[in-house]
Amino acid sequence: GTLDAAKAEGAIVVCTRGGGARVDKSAAVAAAGGAGMVLVNTRRQSTDADVHAVPTVHLDVAEARTLLGYLGSARGRATASLDPSGRTAERVPAIAGFSARGPVRGADVLKPDLTAPGVSVLGAVAPPSDSGRTFDLLSGTSTSAPHVAGLAAFIRSVHRDWSAARVKSAMMTTAYDLSGSHSPLREGAGHVAPSRFLDPGLVFDALPGQWRRVAGGQLRMRDANTPSIGLAQLVGHATVTRRITNVSGRTESYAVRKLGLRDVDVQAFPATVRLGAGETRTIRLRITARPTATVDRDVSGWLVWAGDRHRVRIPVAVRPTVVSAPEHVDGRGDRGSVVVSGRSGNGRTVMLHTSGLVPARTSDVALAAGPFDVQKPTADDDTRVDQVDVPARTEVARFEVASTTPGDDVDLYVYRDGRLVGSSTEDVGTATVTLTDPATGDYDVYTHAHTVTGESTTGTLSTWVVPRDGGPQVSLSTDAVGESAGRRFRYSASWDDLDPSKRWLGVVTYGDTDRHTLVEVN
Repeated sequence: GTLDAAKAEGAIVVCTRGGGARVDKSAAVAAAGGAGMVLVNTRRQSTDADVHAVPTVHLDVAEARTLLGYLGSARGRATASLDPSGRTAERVPAIAGFSARGPVRGADVLKPDLTAPGVSVLGAVAPPSDSGRTFDLLSGTSTSAPHVAGLAAFIRSVHRDWSAARVKSAMMTTAYDLSGSHSPLREGAGHVAPSRFLDPGLVFDALPGQWRRVAGGQLRMRDANTPSIGLAQLVGHATVTRRITNVSGRTESYAVRKLGLRDVDVQAFPATVRLGAGETRTIRLRITARPTATVDRDVSGWLVWAGDRHRVRIPVAVRPTVVSAPEHVDGRGDRGSVVVSGRSGNGRTVMLHTSGLVPARTSDVALAAGPFDVQKPTADDDTRVDQVDVPARTEVARFEVASTTPGDDVDLYVYRDGRLVGSSTEDVGTATVTLTDPATGDYDVYTHAHTVTGESTTGTLSTWVVPRDGGPQVSLSTDAVGESAGRRFRYSASWDDLDPSKRWLGVVTYGDTDRHTLVEVN
């Protein structure tokens, strides 16, 4: 109703994005008698293919500036025409702006696995949604996942005895790079290639009981036989194993080499292998970060097994680090010590620094169960809020709520200036949020009872704000570690004359890295 029908009649109308649904804008143009619409972004956003009420072109910010500049200079005499034969210079397929990226922090796994068509895909929908149509253009995982599922069924129709792991391996090892993207952290193994995956040459089949053993801690995730390698911490060097199986139906020789992985070396044992039809061989891979490798940054690339007739490629992502050490150690008593063990990454000497110990500030919690609105949190019968001041030069702020009834599910949500900065919702009985090097300011800590076994739950909220300097210091047996690359180190952290009725928290930091070890004394 905001368009002047006298001006819009028979015209191509320029509309800015925002303030309403995209298709509602073209509907308004159609209602005013417009012939078409140009939808322009005013900030960096996607350009989308929608089913519009009038012929529509969607422009990004740069193109929109050009158009608006032309309109300003034309002084009311601008003209436009619709050319259905027009082509775009944009190269496809390309990774979508909304597509999820890696890495997976703290886990030896590489995600995503691969990509598939998932932008503006034409498919069937069920009325009465989508304006009553039986088709629409949709984007996202809900469109790419059906592509992969259908392609997997296609592979199984040809290779009926293949396991799901073999099907996945065939898709990943034959995938190709997207336009403008050559990073496994963006595209995984690449874009699925139906013309290649029926004859992958080699497959990485799952080991017997593989995922049960990983879940039970009997097999390292890095050694699960996946067609990718991810190392959350590459401390000096690491060794992983993979089992490859020849599914080509004939004998073939392969040699392995790396692509990318700057300042990271990979040695394969054996480096060359000759496999008969159906034969399986175990490959041991030693991955080493050079002294020149940038630490605490993700490095990615590929390993390629090049054969006589096949090329088998798997993505690799590693994160070289200076030092590996436990995130948390526990001690007891008003005086005592605890041993901290770790491993050096690249032989660089790392200076140790201690902060704290500080006692916990505690308060009692009594809550009934109820819902929690993450977007608009409020204090009520099931939620309480505590305001915590975090001053400048704070090393760690830590919040913990423990229910007196172990089966009760109590969660924590921490906000700063109305923005959620940390939460703990997975553990039953205890929830903990730890903020390292937190920004100065007032923090709102919401304690919420999600489910309780009785009418209500009780517990204790503990808060530690550890300043970078000051407080009863943790004494260390050494002031530096890490003189030899890949070597393990040990040091002791000790304390004296603490109030045994309180819980104390200190922090050991490792040079200028983002690594730390929390020392908790009960």
